[in-house]
Amino acid sequence: MPETEIAAARRIRDLREWRRFLLHDSSVLKSDPSLLFQQAANQPDGTAPARAAQEILARGLISRPWIRWVNKASAAGPLVMTITGHADSIVSCAFSRDDRTISTASFDGDIRFWDVETGRESRRLSDLRYGLKACSFSPCGTRLAALNQLDKTVELRNAESGEIVASTPGHLVSRFSSDGKLFATALRKDLKVWRADTGAEVCALVGHSGRIMACAFSPDDRRLVSASDDNALKIWDAGTGRELATLSGHTWTVRFCAFSPDGKMIVSLADDETIRLWDAKSGALLRLVQGYSPRLKMCAFTSGGRGLVTPAGEDELTLWDTTSGKPLFHFTGPVKPITVIAVSPDGTRIAAGADDKILRIWSAEDGQEVAVLSGHDDNILDCAFSSTGRFIVSTSGDRKAKVWRAEKTGGGSAEDRHRQSVRKALFAPGGGLVLTASEDQTLKVWDGRTGALRGTLAGHKDNVYNCDISHKGTMAVSASNDGVPRTWDLRTLRKMATFLGHETGGGKCVFSPDGLRVATASFDSKLMLWDPFTGVKIAGFVSKGTDMRDFAFSPDGSTLVISEKENAELVSSRSGKPISSRHVMDYPRNGVVPDVRCIVSPFGDRVAVLDLAAGLKHVVYSLPEWRETVLGEVRPEDFSSWRVTFESESDFSRDGRIFAAPGTKTLFVWDADSGERIAAVDYPQGSVLGSKGPRHFALSDDGARVVCQGSERTLLWDLAGRRQITVLDVLQASIRSFTFSPDGAWVLACLEDGLRIWDAETGLRAGDFAAGSRVGGLSWSPDGRRLAAGTSNGGFFLLELQNMRSGRPLAFAWIGPPEKRGLFRRAAAPGPPGVDVRCPLCLGWSEYPIAALGGESDCASCGRKLRISPKSFEADKRRVS
Repeated sequence: MPETEIAAARRIRDLREWRRFLLHDSSVLKSDPSLLFQQAANQPDGTAPARAAQEILARGLISRPWIRWVNKASAAGPLVMTITGHADSIVSCAFSRDDRTISTASFDGDIRFWDVETGRESRRLSDLRYGLKACSFSPCGTRLAALNQLDKTVELRNAESGEIVASTPGHLVSRFSSDGKLFATALRKDLKVWRADTGAEVCALVGHSGRIMACAFSPDDRRLVSASDDNALKIWDAGTGRELATLSGHTWTVRFCAFSPDGKMIVSLADDETIRLWDAKSGALLRLVQGYSPRLKMCAFTSGGRGLVTPAGEDELTLWDTTSGKPLFHFTGPVKPITVIAVSPDGTRIAAGADDKILRIWSAEDGQEVAVLSGHDDNILDCAFSSTGRFIVSTSGDRKAKVWRAEKTGGGSAEDRHRQSVRKALFAPGGGLVLTASEDQTLKVWDGRTGALRGTLAGHKDNVYNCDISHKGTMAVSASNDGVPRTWDLRTLRKMATFLGHETGGGKCVFSPDGLRVATASFDSKLMLWDPFTGVKIAGFVSKGTDMRDFAFSPDGSTLVISEKENAELVSSRSGKPISSRHVMDYPRNGVVPDVRCIVSPFGDRVAVLDLAAGLKHVVYSLPEWRETVLGEVRPEDFSSWRVTFESESDFSRDGRIFAAPGTKTLFVWDADSGERIAAVDYPQGSVLGSKGPRHFALSDDGARVVCQGSERTLLWDLAGRRQITVLDVLQASIRSFTFSPDGAWVLACLEDGLRIWDAETGLRAGDFAAGSRVGGLSWSPDGRRLAAGTSNGGFFLLELQNMRSGRPLAFAWIGPPEKRGLFRRAAAPGPPGVDVRCPLCLGWSEYPIAALGGESDCASCGRKLRISPKSFEADKRRVS
C-alpha cells in the first residue's frame, strides 16, 4: 500500500478515535471543557487522544494541575456515551426506528430526545406531570402514550410537538399495535382500545372480574390478550371488543402476557410462580414452567418464537425451546434480582438488567455471555436494543442513560473489578498495596503504584463493609454482614483465621499497632478482642445499647479504650481485663434514654463525652490517668435537636489535639488540651438539603484546618489562624464526603460522579476527576500524591496528582519511659534522649531531639522531609514496629 494511502488510513482511524472519545466524554466536557487535556490523557495508551496528550506533556506545555488515571483501561470499553439531564429515575428508553434518536422518560415528568451521533438533547416534552411511570411510542414515532402513576391518567400526545391529542383515566397503557394505528388502556377491570391518530375510542372490552394487570396486541393487530388478578387471561377481537377465548389455569394473579412473534402462541406469567404457554387459536395449554421467582414480571420470545426466555429465580434466566418444551440454556451472573430483559431484533441476543446495577448480554444461540456492562450507580430500570442490534441503551435510578456497544470488547477483564459497590479502599503502610472491600462479598488486593490486580480474597457470605491492614502491611482483617470477621495473609493472599462469636454483621475491625490483636465491633452491641493468627477470642464486651461502639488501641497497642452505653473503659489488650473506667451517663433518666456521644481519639489516648440532652457533661478525658478537661462555651440549646440534625459524627484530629462536633446550626471546634473553643462555624439555614446544620465535615490530620458543609454552602476554615479561608465552589447536593490529604495540602470532596480537589491554603479549585459514578471509600497514599477510590458500580481508581505541590507528610513521635530512653538509638550519642519517629513513607525509624516536635526534619532512612507532630505519645517503639 502506498505511503499516502497508509497516512490517509491512519488519519481516518485517528478521526474515528477522536470522535469516539468526544462522544464518550461528552457529558464531562459539556460541564467543564477545561478537562479536555486530562480526559484525553486518561484514554487508553495508543489512541489518538492519548498520543496527543503525551506529546503535549513531552513538550512541557502543561503546567496546570491535573489528575492522572494510573490504572486506566488498556483498550476502549463498551460504553459509547452517558446521557445526563433528568432530575429523577429514568423509567423508560427506546431507539427510534432509524437508530438516530434515543428517547428517555423519567419520573420527573420529562421525556427527552437525544441525538445518537452527538449525544445532544434534540428536543424535550416537559409539561408532563411529575410521576411519569411509563411511555410508549408508535412504531412510526408520531404518537406517544404516557402513563402518570400518581393520578392514574394516560395521555396520548403528538410526539413531535408534545400537544395532547386525548387524555383518559388509566392505570395501564399497552404498547401500540404494530401498524401504529391502535393502543389500549386499562383502568381497574375496564379495558379499552383507542385510535392513535385522533384518540377516539374504538371499543370497550368487558369481561374481567378483577383488575387488569397487562395487555398486548397480536402481531397482525387483530387480537388483544389481557391478564388480570381474576387469575385468567382473555383474548379479544381488537376491532369489535368481542371476547374470543378465556384462558384458565392460573391460581393467582396473572402479571404478564404476550403473543409470540408469529402470533400462534401466548405466554403468561402469574404470582402462582408458574409460566404457561397457550395455543393462541384454541386456548389450549401447551407448556407449563414451575418454580420461578415472581420478582421479574415478564418473559420474552427469541428467534421468531422458537425460544422463550423466562425467569428461573430472582437472579437467573432460562431459555426454553417452545416446540419441545426443553430448556436450552441457563443464564446466571447477576448477584441481585433481575429487573428487566430485552431481546435483540434478530432474536440472537438476550439482555438483562438487575438490581446489582449491571447490564448483561448473552447469546441465544450458544448460551455464552457476550458482555458485562457496568457503569450505573443504581438499579437498572429499562433497556432496549437498536434496530440493528449493534447498540443497547440502559436506564437507571441514577438518573442516567448509557449507550453501549452490544458486543464483545477489549476493555479489560471482568475480574479486574468488583461486581458490586466498593465500600472501602485502603492503602497499606508505605503505599505499596491497596485493599478494597465490596458488597460482592470479596476483597481485592491491588498494586499501590500501578493499580494492577494482585488477587481476590473470597470467603465471606455477605457484603464486606470494613477492613484494616496491620502496621507491617502483611495482614488484613475484614468485617462483613455475615457476622464472621476474618484475617488474611497479604503475602500469600490466603485466609488466616475466622472469628466466631458475633450474632450480627457490620461494624468495625481494627488491628492493634503491634499486629498481635484484632478488635471487632458489630451491630449486636458486642466488642471482641481476638488473636489474629488463631481466631481465638481473648475477651468480649457487651454494651447495653446499639449506638455505642467506638474504640481504639493505645499507641503502643497495650491497652484498648472502649466507649459503651454507660461507661468508657480502659482494658488490657493482652488479657482483656479492665484497668480503669469512667461513668459517662445515667441510664435511663426518668425513663428517657439520654442523648450522649462518647468519642474515642484515633490513637486511643483521649475520650470526649458530650451529654447533649441535659447539658451535664462536655469533657475530654486524657488517658490513661483520666485527666478531665472541660470543653468551654457549650450551651445545651446548641445541641437541643442533636438526634434530628446529627448526620456527621463528632471527630478528633488524627493527633487528638483538636475536637469538633456539629450542633444544630454550628460546627464547634475545641482545643482538646485546654478545652478552649477555637471556632464556631455558623451556617445560613435553608431547605436545599432538607436538614439544619452541617451535614459533612472533616479535620486535617494536624487539626490546622476544617471543611464543613451546610445546607447552602461549604466553608473552609483555618483553625490555627481562626479565620474563614473561603466558600468552596461545589454543588451542595452532590457532596458525599470530605477528606484532607495526609500532608494537609489538599482538601477533597467525593461527589455524585467524581472528585474535586481544592488547595487547602487558598481554597482555590485545583482539579476534578470525572469517575462517571458515585465515589466512596477513598484513601490517600502516605505521601499524599496518590488516591485510591472505589465506586458504587464496583470500579477501582488509582489516581495520581500532577503539577500539584506536595506538602510534608505528618509523622508522629513516641517517647519511651525514662528508664528506656536512649535504647532506641542507632548508636550511643551524647546529649539528652529524644523522641522516636516512624516515617510514613519508608516505615523506617529515626530519633530526633525533643525540640524537633512541631517542626520539619529529614528522615534518616529515606532522606525525605517530614512534619513532626507537636504532640508525642508515651509508648515503647518496639511494639509499634
